[in-house]
Amino acid sequence: MKFKDIEESIRRAEGNIKHEGMYITDEERELIREKAKGNLTQDEFIKKVVELHTTELEYKTISEELKEIGFEREEEYK
Repeated sequence: MKFKDIEESIRRAEGNIKHEGMYITDEERELIREKAKGNLTQDEFIKKVVELHTTELEYKTISEELKEIGFEREEEYK
């Protein structure tokens, strides 16, 4: 696939998913480019996408998120 075609495809995909409030990260764009150029097999691509998204996940409680923005709750939700 030509570079211009790859970039156009990525742009279109971004346009489609932004309506759902989602976006494509720079890392995801690079993986898509590598797959489109034939540098990654389907299995390699899927493995790298899963690795990307499982290593970046960070779980926080609502209390932790509120503390980050400077809001202290007097009571915990029950």
